[in-house]
Amino acid sequence: MEHNYQPLLVVLGTIVRHFLTIVAGWLFAYGVTQEQADAAIDASVAIVLSLVTTAIALAWSYISKRNAFETPTENQ
Repeated sequence: MEHNYQPLLVVLGTIVRHFLTIVAGWLFAYGVTQEQADAAIDASVAIVLSLVTTAIALAWSYISKRNAFETPTENQ
């Protein structure tokens, strides 16, 4: 099976996706301190940012894996 992607880009993409996941986890943990629980807006911003970052990482991973395993059609 022949792939149409460069291995270096796949490795860099994987590193960036894992970094995004780590940042999302950090934002989630940071957003739930006692001081920020009193200020709901600050906590909500950190939690929403962590959810958006996680969603981006998951979507990127899904698209990357879906494209990597597509089989070419006869017309290509």
